[in-house]
Order: sequence, then structure tokens, then C-alpha cells
Amino acid sequence: MSTATFRSRVCASALTLFGAAGAGALAQAAGKARAAPPGQSGHGGHEAMPMPVGEVDHERNGFNPSEILTDFDYGEVSTLDSGQTLREYRIASGCTFGT
Repeated sequence: MSTATFRSRVCASALTLFGAAGAGALAQAAGKARAAPPGQSGHGGHEAMPMPVGEVDHERNGFNPSEILTDFDYGEVSTLDSGQTLREYRIASGCTFGT
């Protein structure tokens, strides 16, 4: 067995394990949320999360949430011979497969 194949299998196994653990945690959290009796939200008896009061200083925070909603990477755009638009994206991950 080559090193790359072994490494890719270990990485895939780790991703599967973390994915299953995350799904289990979400299912458990959802079960607890449904199990709370009426009138109790599970947050110390508070019915709702506190809402911010006043204005938020986006400059002090270092970002504006409204700008994040419209900031989208459209990729590298080119046109195919058929006239269709092709968008190419570069995706980086911690795992390498095939090398």
C-alpha cells in the first residue's frame, strides 16, 4: 500500500468520524430542545434570548454583517465554446488525496 493511499484513507476516516460525532451532537441537542416543558426554554427559565439595544458600531467590530451577506466569490469566469459561462473555484482543505 502506498503512503498516499494510506494517508488518504486515514484522512477520510477522520472526516467520517468527525462528521458522525457532529451529527450525533446535533441530534442530541435537538432532542433536548424538544424535551423542554412548555414555558421553559432550557435557558434558565428565560423565554427568549436578549436582543441588542441601541446601534451597533460596525467599524469598531471590524465588519458589517450586511456586507458579508453580499460578498460572494464568483470564481474565475470564462466562456465555453458553446457560449455557456464557466466559473472555476479553488477549494483548499487540510487533506490531500492522490499525492
